[in-house]
Amino acid sequence: MPPNFCGRALLSGVLLAFFCPASVAQTTSPDFVSARNSVLRTVLDNNPDLQEAHHQTVAAETRRDQVAIPDPRLTWSTAPLSYFDSDVPIGQRIELAQPFPFPGSLAPTRDRMDALTEAADADTDSLALHHAARAARQVDRIARVDTTRRLLEEHRGLLEELLQSSLARYEAGTAAAQDPLQVEIELAHVAHELVVLDAEKRVAMAELQGLAGGTLPNELPTFSAVPSPSLVGESEAPHPDILSADARMRASEAAVQSARRSALPDLAVMTSYASMWRNPAHRWMAGVSVELPLHWRARRAEVEEARAESAAAVSALTASETWLTANEAVAKARFDEAMHVVALYGDTVVPTARKRVEVVRSTFESTSGSFELLVRTERALRDAEIQSIAARTEAWSRLAELQVARGQMPGFELEGTP
Repeated sequence: MPPNFCGRALLSGVLLAFFCPASVAQTTSPDFVSARNSVLRTVLDNNPDLQEAHHQTVAAETRRDQVAIPDPRLTWSTAPLSYFDSDVPIGQRIELAQPFPFPGSLAPTRDRMDALTEAADADTDSLALHHAARAARQVDRIARVDTTRRLLEEHRGLLEELLQSSLARYEAGTAAAQDPLQVEIELAHVAHELVVLDAEKRVAMAELQGLAGGTLPNELPTFSAVPSPSLVGESEAPHPDILSADARMRASEAAVQSARRSALPDLAVMTSYASMWRNPAHRWMAGVSVELPLHWRARRAEVEEARAESAAAVSALTASETWLTANEAVAKARFDEAMHVVALYGDTVVPTARKRVEVVRSTFESTSGSFELLVRTERALRDAEIQSIAARTEAWSRLAELQVARGQMPGFELEGTP
């Protein structure tokens, strides 16, 4: 057997391991989903924006109890000169008055406060959806970086072995001088890609840490799964944005009723005692007072303003329904596209790239193949594997976007809702 053929066969054995690394799992992994959801829980439990929104909701819940009749008013007055005149008794007057809004005036205000509380609660749920989706994208990004890094580290180790083999072949006179140089160029490309990945991971970790309020679990999930279309279910409850817009519409309708009632006169009952009357029967007084709504233009303007805001709230609800329908359609199309790309790389691109490597390797073993072509083929396979990993990441992120569009909490696909 010719020495050159033996060297090529030995080098081909290194390349066979080099070109055919272990493939990453292509099915939905409960372990991956569980680890991913653990990070999302941490974000939902510690996000400062969500904590602020929760406190705002608690504050809104207390506003209904603040709608009540005014407190009674106690007034004391005296005649100052009576203190300096010994011929008359000290003059004093005490009055107790209790205002009462026009009957039925408080009910619309309470209804408005209830509706605004519902809106605040729905806004908190909507904020949680979007923050969970943002966190899911960063988790998937980090997992993609880690998976790609492991692949590149494996390639770098095999490239170093290939460099030593090509140097030995060059010293033995069985390889061209450009072969080791070609491998060194590939090593430089891999080193650059690793630096880029490290920077991308630091950026993603910083953004994820910001979402989680500075708190993150010690371990992030290993990216080894593909989302299944079966994880995409139909929404059973209205979207939080719809609930919020509907609640604000009801609040604006209650505001119209409240503005109308405010034009009605408020009442007050009062009682007083004055010591300055000579006749004791005149000293105790009782009576009522009625507000005179004379500024009818201001009252009418208040009602018109409330009506305009109510019409705006109806339009906002319609716009929310329209946009959410459109967003769901867009998210579904992007998720379907992402799943198509996953299948394309998993079923066609990567297997074809590996078959091409086998063909080039076979030609190289027959002493008629080009080492440069062999290295270029390796690079094409490596790029295809990296793109396959990126496609799986994109599919998970598109799944989260679709879930948000349908009002579902991203993550928790195999564990139920949090």
